[in-house]
Amino acid sequence: FVTFAEALNKAVDGETITLTHDVNETCVVDGKNVTVDLNGHTLTGGLFAESNGEMNEGATDSYGFWVKNGGELTVTGNGAVKTQACNYSIAVWAQGGKVTIQNGAFENFGEGSDLIYASANGHVVINGGEFKACEKQAGVEGTENKYSVLNLRDNTGSSILVNAGKFYKFNPADNLSENPKVNFVAEGKTVEQDGDWFIVK
Repeated sequence: FVTFAEALNKAVDGETITLTHDVNETCVVDGKNVTVDLNGHTLTGGLFAESNGEMNEGATDSYGFWVKNGGELTVTGNGAVKTQACNYSIAVWAQGGKVTIQNGAFENFGEGSDLIYASANGHVVINGGEFKACEKQAGVEGTENKYSVLNLRDNTGSSILVNAGKFYKFNPADNLSENPKVNFVAEGKTVEQDGDWFIVK
């Protein structure tokens, strides 16, 4: 298959989609249960304008994986998930779906956005990987308090659980989100700081 969308359309629940090359598109997992093996490749989210949960013509938003309507996604394969620079960018959005991240490098670019985001009864479990969010741009309207590697939308029944991973300038055990104050680290796990990185293990 040339695109992720084509592969997902043919996949059945429980199957694994393995990347054979770098991909430049937003990978929307809508209601299906699949594993994506990045296979060392890079997924770069496409550009569009999101409104009311739909992708529309425009270039203000860029998402890597967008999991919704009960979809379930496992990400593995030690690749990279990135976004394009724009107003609002998310590497992984669990919007009423569940995402399990096993490994890989996740980074977004833009004026200041959430790297990993859960809303609308969405759930994210992080078992490993490296996570680096873009910093907010001074003086840019709408970016205040938008320096967040992990963000949980308040009062939506959503969750983010960190079992392991490295987080750039972000302590997942002590931070502000739309929750607003939350500890994402799983019980029994520890956080160690190494320079600008917070390591959960």
